[in-house]
Amino acid sequence: MQIDNGDNGNAIGTRLARLIASGLRCPACRKPEMQAASSCRLLCTSCGFTREEEDWILDLTTPETPPPVSVKGETAECGIISSLGLPDDPDTRELVRQAIRPVAPSGNAFFDAEEEVLFDRFGLDNFRPDIEVGPAYAPASATIEKHFYVALRIRNDGPFRIVTAGLNPVTLSYHWLDEEGEIVEFEGLRSALPVALPPGRAATAHVEVRPPKLPGRYTLRLAAVQEGVAWLRHIDVPMDITRELGCLPDDMSESQPFTEDLDGKLGAAFIRRHMPERANLIIEVGSGLRPSFLDAFPTPPGLLVNLDASLRLLRLGRFIRRWDKTWSSWMIRVNAEAMPFEDNSADAIVFCRSLHHFPDLHTQLNECQRVLRKDGILFLICEPVGTGYDEFTKRLIEQGINEQTFPQGAYERMAWFNGFRVVATQLDWAMSFKGLLPNALERVGSGNLESGIIGVSAGK
Repeated sequence: MQIDNGDNGNAIGTRLARLIASGLRCPACRKPEMQAASSCRLLCTSCGFTREEEDWILDLTTPETPPPVSVKGETAECGIISSLGLPDDPDTRELVRQAIRPVAPSGNAFFDAEEEVLFDRFGLDNFRPDIEVGPAYAPASATIEKHFYVALRIRNDGPFRIVTAGLNPVTLSYHWLDEEGEIVEFEGLRSALPVALPPGRAATAHVEVRPPKLPGRYTLRLAAVQEGVAWLRHIDVPMDITRELGCLPDDMSESQPFTEDLDGKLGAAFIRRHMPERANLIIEVGSGLRPSFLDAFPTPPGLLVNLDASLRLLRLGRFIRRWDKTWSSWMIRVNAEAMPFEDNSADAIVFCRSLHHFPDLHTQLNECQRVLRKDGILFLICEPVGTGYDEFTKRLIEQGINEQTFPQGAYERMAWFNGFRVVATQLDWAMSFKGLLPNALERVGSGNLESGIIGVSAGK
């Protein structure tokens, strides 16, 4: 059966022109030189980048050159020599180096899998771990009476797995320093990694922190530790420790049981309360099939553009739009860390259950701050708050999916750092954050100690 969506060449050309006028810029050269070369084709007159429009869908991804892979050969050679009991001399290292050099894929999935797990056979978990830490996502303040949590990003830069297990497990801990830089507490509590991390993999862990006994301004030095061996890399985060905690955000769930549907309705109501009546450009990031903004405004007050990483989800969303003719929006596949829009072009940006999937929230919020007009609104809707993961989520993380939760107060702090004012917040069921964050166009800092947000990542 054919479905007539009512579009024609003139209509397509008109909507392309409106998209370009909203501030679209070339994703390849980053210049505002995009033009409608035909009724359904975009062309950058500066670099020649071109894309065909496919029934409201644009794929604006550009080929990316993967970063060079650091093999950490010397560590791998030493680990295998130690495991096999071989003499550690230059000749043996060269022989092992030649033996373990990369092998081209064979085309046989079973053979290739055997090569992938080669290092696992030697039982070298946590051998000379090389761990990058940061960024850290901490609440703005804590009290002297209650433990709190910090979400800490960690990445395994070594050739072997790191895991909180075995004779010398890798854990996460901290030191407390006072305003003069003197150690107040050296041996902090220990927190486990959420999952075993293979080489090159990153995850966000939750570090339980015991506050100092006296209120004041402190530096929290978060660090990876190989127990019985050494403290590894660390990152510093300034913290205010107070006697009393401030007011908690409103909970609009009214003690009703949690469902995703009800949570979505509360998010839509939050947007309706705070969205201006008129807008030129509204961007929703990561909504896939259907922009959740439409739950608040079935007829958007401006041009609605949905950005997502999955082209197949966007295509399925196109079919939903054909059946439901009450809404329309552009659906663009692009890396939202480099949005294809000019500076100061959007009136609102919406994240609904999507911001927490980005590996570095500071990078993403900084990009939002660039694209939004002054006093343009950033909506964070139904973003997860928590201090751990259930077994299902851990399995997703093990598969390489970037699932994260953040402690209460972390969203507000990272938004403030990246140039947003915190005007209204809502925390439903103590786990679903909604925030209204207008763009102040004034970033607090770029990661230095005085900024009090990201902190300083340091070596071993």
